[in-house]
Amino acid sequence: KSDYADDVELPGRESAMGRGSFMRAETVVPSSLRSVLRPHSTEITQVAACQSNPDVTVTSSSDTTCKVFNRGSLTATITTPTTQPLTCCDAVDDLVVTGCVDKSVRVYRAARGGKPKVQLQGHGGKVVDVMFLGGDKAVVSASQDRSLKVWDVSRSGTMVSTSKCASSFNCLSVPPTSPTSCVTGHADGGVRVWDTKTGSLALDLPGLHSGHVTCVRCHPGDASVVFSMGKDNVVRAVDLRV
Repeated sequence: KSDYADDVELPGRESAMGRGSFMRAETVVPSSLRSVLRPHSTEITQVAACQSNPDVTVTSSSDTTCKVFNRGSLTATITTPTTQPLTCCDAVDDLVVTGCVDKSVRVYRAARGGKPKVQLQGHGGKVVDVMFLGGDKAVVSASQDRSLKVWDVSRSGTMVSTSKCASSFNCLSVPPTSPTSCVTGHADGGVRVWDTKTGSLALDLPGLHSGHVTCVRCHPGDASVVFSMGKDNVVRAVDLRV
């Protein structure tokens, strides 16, 4: 059961490339608390639903651990080989990926007690967000070094592409129905869409927010719809087709 607020009509706005507009959106507010989990000793830096199993949730923390839950029950604790805080995480099948202040991206096998699979080095700054890209063969990572990297993690962790931006990356999201693109939020208030095959910029939406973009999420069933949240206390719903 949920309470629904009235629809909010968001004003149309074109990007510098002539595409992208705000769209009509509904606010959905949960009506009851289902459960409370306290898995970490310090702050939780990210909570992510497993891409292949919605019953599975992973959390990363500044306590340097990553936890895996199935319907609220703890199933695995991944202890990372670093003293630096974890900043982000994601999961698909039995794999978990983490990003860290130490500039590293690491992939683990949760079903094997958190056994390390591969460590990815190449960023020059703190890794701020990570996601698996279209399954368990590739990972995309964003960093404060103003780069977005795609990695092949099926074997040795080869870097596939690097995209550079004038503004620092804060967050990313990959459309479940279109893993060849990646949406990113930036310190300059802009949202950008990248081609993950070529590393090229596909769409630039500058000034979408008046402050840092703190979160972007792609619609789970429609790759053309993106939600963004900023330090300006505004949530935008954007139709990329317009």
